[in-house]
Amino acid sequence: MVTASSSNEPADSVAESSLPNHDQAALAEPAIDHDRIRADQVREVAYFIPMMLAASAFSSAIFTWVAWNTADRATLLIWLTAMWALVARALHSWLRNRGNAKTRVSARMTRKAVTNATIQGMTWAALPALFFVGAPTTQQIVILGVMMALIFGGAMALIRIPPAALAYAGTMLTSVIAVLFVEGGTAYNFLAVLCAGYGAIGFLGVRHHSRSAHTHSIIQQEVEHQREVIMLLLKDFEKGKGDWLWETDPKGRLTSISGGFAKTTGVKPHHLIGRRLADLHLGDACVEWQKLNALVAKRQAIKDVLLPVHLQDRQCWWTLTALPRLDEAQKFIGYRGVGRDVTVAREAELALKEAKETAERANTAKSKFLAVLSHELRSPLNAVIGFSDIIAEQSFGRISVPKYVEYATEIRDSSRHLLAIIDDLLDIARIESGAVEINDEEFSAEKLFDGVRRLLMPLAEKRNVRLSRAKSDVETLLHADPRLVRQILINLVTNAVKFTPADGEVALGTTLAADGSAVMWVRDTGIGIPPEFRDRVFEPFTQIDGSLSRNFEGVGLGLSIALHLARAHGGELVITDAPERGTIVHFTLPSWRVVKTERLVA
Repeated sequence: MVTASSSNEPADSVAESSLPNHDQAALAEPAIDHDRIRADQVREVAYFIPMMLAASAFSSAIFTWVAWNTADRATLLIWLTAMWALVARALHSWLRNRGNAKTRVSARMTRKAVTNATIQGMTWAALPALFFVGAPTTQQIVILGVMMALIFGGAMALIRIPPAALAYAGTMLTSVIAVLFVEGGTAYNFLAVLCAGYGAIGFLGVRHHSRSAHTHSIIQQEVEHQREVIMLLLKDFEKGKGDWLWETDPKGRLTSISGGFAKTTGVKPHHLIGRRLADLHLGDACVEWQKLNALVAKRQAIKDVLLPVHLQDRQCWWTLTALPRLDEAQKFIGYRGVGRDVTVAREAELALKEAKETAERANTAKSKFLAVLSHELRSPLNAVIGFSDIIAEQSFGRISVPKYVEYATEIRDSSRHLLAIIDDLLDIARIESGAVEINDEEFSAEKLFDGVRRLLMPLAEKRNVRLSRAKSDVETLLHADPRLVRQILINLVTNAVKFTPADGEVALGTTLAADGSAVMWVRDTGIGIPPEFRDRVFEPFTQIDGSLSRNFEGVGLGLSIALHLARAHGGELVITDAPERGTIVHFTLPSWRVVKTERLVA
């Protein structure tokens, strides 16, 4: 008989059933644990063992009493002794292991169960083989009744271990069919065929039940694994992020809050159980709570709603996310969701916003101050430049003292330089305040280059720098603001001349890129710009030589203004150079600002 004995299992067949915390393997797809499935099979079969043993003992005793006067008594006693010995052995094994249910059973134990079932079946198979052929009809009927009852009863009891059920029932049924054919005759042959048919049906039933039970066991393992994964995720969820879970009833009263709430907020959850979420708001006029109440009224999902909360005389900020809960009848029964205390992040966000607004106000005030101050300075400077120019040029007569002319010239040049700086300050203030207006019109890039060259030729000659324009047989027509593009080029060329030593060269020209954009470039043979300074030179008031005793005049606004004006046109400035070998600045305008190109007639 099949028993639940498994006390002598090898140690390597037993493993821990629980998953350690934070074990990544626990989150993987579960492998089928056949040892657990076999343990479930043995446990269910063990439940029927006492009933099967009682049936075997009772049936063997009844047959012995019926056949005592017709069968060979010695053979009958030997068979009865063997049967009761098997029953006693199986009962002893069952009693010994009754309170020692295993959670895992090796394949060796199921093979042992099949062996025990086969031995039990062969013992019962000996009954018709020894006492059916030639026996009185009454004895034959008793044998057939006992055998069929035990066959189907045992098959049902052992069905969770299909090989054991088939071995037990198949051995007995084969013996019954064999003796019926041996007995011969139409009736016996019909009974043999009938038993064979029932045996085939029983085989299919055992097979189907075995597959269903096996699938059920696998599904149960998957469900347990998913439950375990969910518990691990919930623990990590509350431990790692500081979030908490919450539920409400249909009236909006909190019915459950997880333990993560106390760790995050310092408030015990039971203080809020039974209270409505709406009781935590700071006033009816709160827009955030009005949004939440509108969602709840429509039974809609709540997604990352930011709420100011009044909790124990202090203001907090929460984000709530939840879904409506429905029962089997699709009736609303409340919300279940996640809460998070974002007070620290919200306060930091508000502080950052306030700091940004303060900085913007300060920047606006600075720009207004520069605009007003520059305007107030321009008027007297124009007068200084005008009168000093009259003296320097001796417009009203020759001055007998040459030093006066020299000083007047220095005053004029210095005033012009100061006026240029003021103009730059006005430009940068206008740019930062967003007051730059672009008045687009069509113009020739090459003619604009010629005008810039003529304007800056005196500066180049003064510094002994050659200023040239690259020859081109194509005229490029642009649609942009010629005044601002001219200012960009003036700033670039002025900067190039300023940083080019004597006998150096500055060249300017234009080309068309493959994508149709116009590229205006200014190349010099100056000191170059180290790679670490290429981005910084576009920042306001930045110069490569930042010392008080620097060799180059200016306040560092030219390139910054040029970059802002270029980007206002949808363009860009890019510097390519190598230190000590010069610099090339590319001023690119997008293709939609290129009207057309015309080839010049020689």
